[in-house]
Amino acid sequence: MNIDRGTANLDILATWLINRINLHTKYSIEGEIKRGLRTCITCNAFDNDGETCNKANNQRPPAKVIAYGCQQYDDFDDEIPF
Repeated sequence: MNIDRGTANLDILATWLINRINLHTKYSIEGEIKRGLRTCITCNAFDNDGETCNKANNQRPPAKVIAYGCQQYDDFDDEIPF
């Protein structure tokens, strides 16, 4: 098969771009999953026994906050904290 220089460069660029898109997609999906796991249940400030939040003066958060988390989520780096 005879491939001219322009075609070879196009193939290399297309392959590189496909790999970058796949890598970006992988990290985007991982990021979304991690954000989805940032709930009260995995937060260090949440007391599971009393279902209260230490950052909110030991008040029970509303159900939506427990389910979806809040802006003051504590300590979820790269791993689930349990």
